[in-house]
Amino acid sequence: PPAKYPMSKNKRPPIPVNIISGPLGVGKTTTINHLLAQKPEHEQWAILVNEYGLVGLDAALMEPSNSSKTGGVEIREVSGGCICCSAGFMFEVSLVVLLQRRPDRLLIEPTGLAALSGILDTLDRKGIREAVDVCSVVCLLDPEQLEQDLRREELQDQVEAADIILANRCDVASIEALGRFDSWANAL
Repeated sequence: PPAKYPMSKNKRPPIPVNIISGPLGVGKTTTINHLLAQKPEHEQWAILVNEYGLVGLDAALMEPSNSSKTGGVEIREVSGGCICCSAGFMFEVSLVVLLQRRPDRLLIEPTGLAALSGILDTLDRKGIREAVDVCSVVCLLDPEQLEQDLRREELQDQVEAADIILANRCDVASIEALGRFDSWANAL
């Protein structure tokens, strides 16, 4: 059978990219750590983390010491603004640096305040779009905070851009909140 990505001498297959989004405190970093624990040992992954503030905590929580399987992971942090707008230039620079290293997969964790449309626009720029394959955009939501979170424009943008909507923090959600989440998600 033909290869999924036909190769020529100068053509490399695009790098799979997943974006893990959601509001602040929903568990994006925990979800990425779960994915890292399942990473095939032979693969090299890169993670681009966006911290809105100047001091980054999420990247520190993804240190290789947190798991024996996180070897083969490069973590870059863009802090001091949102990668969809005020820190957009630094996002693009960090993204290009990571893509030049040709990881087997790239995970992007934007701040909970990000508009994914801006990030997707960057990934679709000439020179970048040829190097990436945006596989899935995941939006994590807390069923207990759903109604409150959906009032925020940036979260509505994240939901609209998402390929996958996941209820996270279900272990602390009420049956009623889970039911409301399911009804809302099924109506999308």
